[in-house]
Amino acid sequence: MRKWFNLFITHFGVILLMLVFWLGFSPVITWQTVVTGFFISAIIKGISDYLFRDIYHFYVDFHFIGGFFFYLKNLIKNIFISAFKIVPIVFFHQDQPIIFNVHLSTKDPLVVTLVANAITLTPGTITLEVGDNNILSVLSIVDDGQHGLLLAQEILVAYQHPFHKALYRGVEQ
Repeated sequence: MRKWFNLFITHFGVILLMLVFWLGFSPVITWQTVVTGFFISAIIKGISDYLFRDIYHFYVDFHFIGGFFFYLKNLIKNIFISAFKIVPIVFFHQDQPIIFNVHLSTKDPLVVTLVANAITLTPGTITLEVGDNNILSVLSIVDDGQHGLLLAQEILVAYQHPFHKALYRGVEQ
């Protein structure tokens, strides 16, 4: 039974993930909303598979979906916390810019993109470059006092770690 479920999630996980977002932004959830969302998600998945079939094969499993929601929770939390922390720094001109590197342990381009985007979405940090071997160059307006080591560790824990189970179960290509 579990093998069948994992096979189902592998083939339809992206569609289900898009459907969850569709329903999350819908003011009222009815059966028409669910059916419409499912068909739109399936069309988007089909077009994406057609356009990017030779570039990147994206497979979703149960662990990736759980990791994605944990990542999303961390992203929203960190956006709000950073926004409140950054206000006095900006108003009292206490900025101490620093550029540091974050070494990602994954080669999965989707996870690298998600981590880089999360850094840029968080107030006070910007991803400058994704370099060779998935090393992110990050600009922060606040120095952690240890040349960015603490900031890099916080980024890895908040944004890469949620995908750990999915990446090391054979999903990473």
